[in-house]
Amino acid sequence: MDFVFKKQGIIKMLKFNLMLVVVLCLWVSFCTASVSYDHKAISINGQRKILISGSIHYPRSTPEMWQILFRRQKKEGWM
Repeated sequence: MDFVFKKQGIIKMLKFNLMLVVVLCLWVSFCTASVSYDHKAISINGQRKILISGSIHYPRSTPEMWQILFRRQKKEGWM
């Protein structure tokens, strides 16, 4: 009897997983973008974009410095 309940639970889980995969595939197919690069800029859906990034090198700073670094990044518009 215990086996029947486990089998039903597994079947329900497999159906849910299959439904989730189908929904995700449909969502991804509707959310596509055209991305290209022309050695000067990145174009997303035909519009040129400038991508700016930054990072904090944690091994070069102590944990006490992290709050100061976060505040400075937010102040400068990085976050």
